[in-house]
Amino acid sequence: MMEHDTRPLLLLVDDVPANLHVLVSVLQREYRLKTATGGLQALEIAARKETPDLVLLDIMMPGMDGHEVLRALRAAPATRDVPVIFLTADTSEETEVQGLEEGVDDFLTKPVVAPVLRARVKAHLQRRKMERQLQFSDQILKNTLEGIVITDPESRILDVNPAYCRMMGYERDEVIGQTPALTRSGRHDADFYREMWESLDRDGRWVGEIWDRRKDGSEFPCWLSITAIRDNLGGLTNYVGVFSDISVLKTAEENLQHMAFYDALTDLPNRTLYRDRVEQELAVSHRNNLRFAVVFLDLDRFKAVNDTLGHDAGDELLRLVARRLRGCIRESDTVARQGGDEFMALLRDLGGREDAARVAGNIVDALLQPFDVLGHQVEIGASLGIAIYPEHGRDFDALSRHADMAMYQAKRAGRGIFRFYDGGEILPVD
Repeated sequence: MMEHDTRPLLLLVDDVPANLHVLVSVLQREYRLKTATGGLQALEIAARKETPDLVLLDIMMPGMDGHEVLRALRAAPATRDVPVIFLTADTSEETEVQGLEEGVDDFLTKPVVAPVLRARVKAHLQRRKMERQLQFSDQILKNTLEGIVITDPESRILDVNPAYCRMMGYERDEVIGQTPALTRSGRHDADFYREMWESLDRDGRWVGEIWDRRKDGSEFPCWLSITAIRDNLGGLTNYVGVFSDISVLKTAEENLQHMAFYDALTDLPNRTLYRDRVEQELAVSHRNNLRFAVVFLDLDRFKAVNDTLGHDAGDELLRLVARRLRGCIRESDTVARQGGDEFMALLRDLGGREDAARVAGNIVDALLQPFDVLGHQVEIGASLGIAIYPEHGRDFDALSRHADMAMYQAKRAGRGIFRFYDGGEILPVD
């Protein structure tokens, strides 16, 4: 199977076969060639599926001369930007001006000199290649969904793409000449930016999450990649930043994290998060010789509400209980849902048992007050058990077990009260 010939395609147009022969002999080793001996034939070839990469065009031809062919080429979308070099023996100023006005790219005087011909063709093909690359880059810049900002070595903005303007809320003219500090959110300290620049100087690249501020003042998280662009001699020419808005991803991530650590019904911390906070408090209290309390709470008469008013009422009651519990503790403390009608609390940095007793008493009193549940007045209550660190346990499991025992002791003593763990083994009650 023949390999596809990727050499540039040239269209050579001259009504004199001898002139075409000279052109072919000079160019055939480096390029693919198509020839035409008249203007109409040349336009027919140029209009075919494969557009030529460059046209060498004689001016003086019978029928349709080079000027008419050039105008037709420039009028057709497919050949509008194809480089055209006039081949002419007429070196008058009038001919040159007319050609330039019509859009010719260059002139070669007949008879052509082979090295000059090769050099001119190569130069125009390279220019066309660069123009195509620039056009391609410009299309990427305009159509990419990521925001792109290009700066000079002093971080002055040279250009931004439409996605940048959409995300930031600025018009292009408003940011040209500014620095990216224009959109800083203020959330990052000097150390953050120092490490960023150190990475750019050392590695030529920095990638990470950063918060930016839009023109309207709103802040949003984005994933940013900055690359230092250098020339062939290693000199810094530009910085290019590419970023995307990750607000949706961050929100989804936060929602997943919330679902993992919070109770879906009451929005209180769940047992996993509660355990983590107790274990953190164990480390702090051990290091600083502090005391804290673990509280277990079981609602009284909750099953009767579920049985008489239904599970929707039971769920609403649990949400109302959670709200009251939050109001009974400090912001530094934690109340969590164990599951069912059981709750837990962490009371930090206690001065003594009396501090825990005061909070527990407030909880008992608060839950004895009637609840308005879906139009029904409901009275319940709660039994609480309390274990104090370090006298009632030095790890999560011991403290939890002893608080649970104390809670059962409160239930056995008549419900609607609290008890401290007293070291005795208490059998559960229904």
